[in-house]
Formats: sequence, structure tokens, C-alpha cells
Amino acid sequence: MNRALNWLREGDRWIPMIFVAGFLLLFLVNGRMVWLAIATNPGLVTDRPSAAAGPAGAPEVAILFDGEAMRAEPVTVRLVDAAGQTVPARSVVLRAERPTRYAQALVVPLERRGTGWAGEVRLPLGGEWVFTVRAETDEGLLELQQTVEVRPGRVP
Repeated sequence: MNRALNWLREGDRWIPMIFVAGFLLLFLVNGRMVWLAIATNPGLVTDRPSAAAGPAGAPEVAILFDGEAMRAEPVTVRLVDAAGQTVPARSVVLRAERPTRYAQALVVPLERRGTGWAGEVRLPLGGEWVFTVRAETDEGLLELQQTVEVRPGRVP
């Protein structure tokens, strides 16, 4: 043991050994973290966020909007249950909100059309918008969200 310590002290060999030991320790700690991440994966990542957000059988919303900013564009909302059947609602209101530092929110009451609800929305800016649908159903108030990417509009 004494010879090993003398060998390290001689010629400052201990400096690179501490450097290598530090990286070895870092490698071991990261390996342990990767092992823990794989071993304890609860399966929270999903392709359908609405499936992870609510209980099984909870209603889902389908918002059809493919428009540009600065123009009145049609929006269609369809509320469906787990079986794909339309959820009956007395009234449906769409709230479009741009999640930025200076929030912009527009509220659009929708009218019943066919199996869904429809209306027109004029968004002032392109970018990411969060559409929140509030529906008054027989079971109570239903609130569902969907993120929509809006193309920038052209100034007329």
C-alpha cells in the first residue's frame, strides 16, 4: 500500500489520476440514472395526450380548423365519447387563446350544424393557439382543449 502511494506522489502522477477518477465517477452516476429511468418507466409518454389526461371513456373533442390569421375562418367542433358517438350538448363555446406573454383570448359561441357545432373565428396573429371548448351537457360542464397551429395571414 505504501509503495502505491509513493508511486502516485512521485512526479505528480496523482493529478491525472484524480482527473480520470472524476470522469469515472461521473460515468457511473450517469449509468445509474439511466438504469433508474429505464427500470421505473411508468409509461406516461403517449401519442394521444388526451388518452393520458382523462379517465377511460371520457369524451374527446375534435376541432377542425385550417385557416390563416387575419381572416374570418370556419371552425367546426365535434364532441365524441369513447365509442365514437356524438355527445349531446345544449350549448358550446370556443375560446381561442394565444399562450404568450401578452395573452390574447377570443370567445366564439358556436351554432349546431349537423352532428357538430360550427362558427367563424378571426385570429389576429399566426402561431400556436389553444382552443378550449366548453360544452353544457346533461352530465354537467365539459371543458376540453386542443392546440392548433395557425398560419400567418396576409395584410389585405
